[in-house]
Amino acid sequence: MEAIKTVNLTKQYKKFIAVDKLNLQIEQGELFSLLGVNGAGKTTLIRHLIGSYIPDSGEVLYEGQPIFENNTMKSRVVYIPDEFPMTFGSNIREIANFYSRIYPSWSEIRYQQLISRFK
Repeated sequence: MEAIKTVNLTKQYKKFIAVDKLNLQIEQGELFSLLGVNGAGKTTLIRHLIGSYIPDSGEVLYEGQPIFENNTMKSRVVYIPDEFPMTFGSNIREIANFYSRIYPSWSEIRYQQLISRFK
């Protein structure tokens, strides 16, 4: 079974179609990259994949279950954006504190290992 799947995923902003009937299937353990110019729909797709955006049409599935409004599936997804809104805090410790409160599987040990490794 595919880990992540989009079925005819579409998102439109006024007259601009950011994602157009995207069918994507990612198997467990696969790595993938999104490449494209600014405005190509990469961030829009990611926000759908983490369940932050509701599609205009189509769906996003994790292990066959919809991600939008599915807190069980969302708790298994981590997204680290390039920039954090001010509501998440202004430094990495504040951000870690935020995530530790919303993810039941948060590991302070793993966090410290990653901080040490990536400086």
